[in-house]
Amino acid sequence: MDIVRLTLTGRGCVVTRGIILKKEYNRMKNSTILDNVWIKGLHKKLGKQWKKYTQDFHDYGIKSGDITITVNDEDYLDLPISVLNSYSFNDMDLVDLESYNYPVTDDVIVTAMQDLEGTIVDVMFVTEEEFDLSKLKFIEKEIHNEKEEVILGGLICEIYYDGEPIPFTGDNTDLRMSKVIFDTHEDKFQNNEKNNNRGFQTE
Repeated sequence: MDIVRLTLTGRGCVVTRGIILKKEYNRMKNSTILDNVWIKGLHKKLGKQWKKYTQDFHDYGIKSGDITITVNDEDYLDLPISVLNSYSFNDMDLVDLESYNYPVTDDVIVTAMQDLEGTIVDVMFVTEEEFDLSKLKFIEKEIHNEKEEVILGGLICEIYYDGEPIPFTGDNTDLRMSKVIFDTHEDKFQNNEKNNNRGFQTE
């Protein structure tokens, strides 16, 4: 039996995608709903504001930074997250890539993204046998827009050990950026929110 502590620190992201009616989108454009997007849990605020909002997915993970693993309080692994894609152990790849199917709808698709910085995961778990790095599996996801362009890639948001999920707990982060993207299927215009100002982006 081993006691394992896994920590991910660096820059992460909360991303949520959902669908709203076009009339709700038109109402939002003339309201104060997006006057303050500089709050954690933005997706919860937006979901409460819009009627008949249907959430497609919600994910939280890390984009860049470091992974550290200790086993029984002894250092075991300390690597940049970027190395995981090229790292294998006992001929086993540690990272699998997945992506979401883009919703098929005539309504407006909303994607809210918030960049966070700090400790993304700090979790401990116990193995029945000696810890085996090859039993770790990281799921990296890509988010696309309606043009099949990647708007968010390299997001590690699931971790498994020996097939069992490891919870993303122990986070301690600061909010660095908020952005809301609307796919309206109409003429395109953009107005990006990058700091503490009102703004949104449509595609």
